Amino acid sequence: MTHVRGFEEGQTLPQPRDERGMAQERKPLAPKKHPGSCPKPDESARRLLESDAEGRPAGTLPERHEYLQKVARLKVSESTVSRMLRRMG
Repeated sequence: MTHVRGFEEGQTLPQPRDERGMAQERKPLAPKKHPGSCPKPDESARRLLESDAEGRPAGTLPERHEYLQKVARLKVSESTVSRMLRRMG
């Protein structure tokens, strides 16, 4: 066996990880979801927001944001909700 600097006699060299080793450690082999933009609000979310605006004209932006999160299960930022309201007029 050849001597590698930094290793004692009898120590084995670290081996690169392969899929088999990853599977044995119970780590997923599929790549993780990479960062990117969140899904855009669809027509149903716009209608919900429109009906909420008609029903509660004095509703605040954070209230409308929370409403969309709870009712439509849509995770968008408050600025997105603000843009939607602005486009509705």
